[in-house]
Amino acid sequence: MVGPRRGGGELDFDFKLRKSTQQQIDDTIRAQRVPALQAAGVDRPDWKNLDEAKRSKVRAQRAQILAEIRTKAYAAHGIKLLSGEAEPQVAPAAVDAAIADPNTPEDNAAQPAPIARLIREGRAIPLNLVDPAPVPGKWRRIELDLPVLDFASDADQDSLSTTISGYNCRLTQAVADQLEAWVTGHGVSEAWRDATIQPHDTLDEARWTAAMAALAARPVDRARVVPDLSRVALKVERQADFLDPRRLSLRVMLDNQSAELTPRDAQGRCNTVFGAGLSVTLPQAAHRPLRLDRVEPSYRFRDHLDYPAIGLNCGIRADRESGKLTLATTIAPRFTQPRIVARQIDLPFQFAVLKDPGFDARRLLELPRAYAKWIDEQEVRLKATVGAGLDRADAEIESARLRKDLAAQRAEARYIERGVELLIASKQAFDTLPGHEGAAVPN
Repeated sequence: MVGPRRGGGELDFDFKLRKSTQQQIDDTIRAQRVPALQAAGVDRPDWKNLDEAKRSKVRAQRAQILAEIRTKAYAAHGIKLLSGEAEPQVAPAAVDAAIADPNTPEDNAAQPAPIARLIREGRAIPLNLVDPAPVPGKWRRIELDLPVLDFASDADQDSLSTTISGYNCRLTQAVADQLEAWVTGHGVSEAWRDATIQPHDTLDEARWTAAMAALAARPVDRARVVPDLSRVALKVERQADFLDPRRLSLRVMLDNQSAELTPRDAQGRCNTVFGAGLSVTLPQAAHRPLRLDRVEPSYRFRDHLDYPAIGLNCGIRADRESGKLTLATTIAPRFTQPRIVARQIDLPFQFAVLKDPGFDARRLLELPRAYAKWIDEQEVRLKATVGAGLDRADAEIESARLRKDLAAQRAEARYIERGVELLIASKQAFDTLPGHEGAAVPN
């Protein structure tokens, strides 16, 4: 509950005309628009038989007629509208059945006037015709200083449960104390009140300040403003590794078990923790990375399957320093794509060079040679390790896959080589054509 332009942006009030006044205006528009459109001969245009230029002209004529009727209807109550002025993002009124047409744009629906903007801009409008508006809410971010939990990962279950339960009690109390400090401090002047604002209260800073002072004198309804975060709890779950009982998998999470608010309570309260995060620090020697499983082994990707941890609806960042490992959550998962760096081969690749008749295509043979050399290097690197960490059956499958891939790659290198050889042969054949500068002349 701050000033119209203070504390993070401009407030916009949902001012509306009194229901009886709006109804009179709507009735006037509804009664006059059909005769006016009929008098101009555009009440039921034959849209299907009009080209686009004529349709645009008819639409513009209809819009002008309806705008004039609407402006006059509001002017009769002392409300001055500008041409074409309408309230954005409002549902159109029901289209009058007398002029409704499936091919007719909804240009005959009466739009409510932008009352809030008229008042904000100081335009001509009798304020006694305007209903008061509810105080618009603005969210205030409160940084919380939370306690740290220390626990032994190898503690027995009862001891761990007791430790976690005690921490959650301290967590709840720390949050409640800081929220109460805000309510009794800055919240006295800032906290939202379930009240309404009169239109004249927003005309200038002095009236607005007086209105806010009057609202600030009211007590803060904590049940409508202060979030209830008592159901936010830290959980630690352990599970023994099925393959190695000496290892434990730990799941540490912040769980918000708050019940969903009613629409009325949600107007001023939000039992949500924004920008939340967790960090876990442990001895680096005690940590083992997670090894992601695959449906089948792959020597191509096996070096990219280790993760320090896996986040639940978040990402994980790992920092190592002085023998300590800190795992911290991030706002979103981050995927790292290993970069493939192109090999540096001293060959031209510009078409302007390659198409030159004087270019020696034999230089391109360096490309398949470099490719074949790389294939040989990969074979040496992978041949002895392709089955590492796999059982015999999977190791044989991976070895066979490697041999197949190497054979395919060597075949591809040979295809490139043959392509270059064709270019060389083609150039030689071209040079022997009669009349060509390099052609041989018979004796």
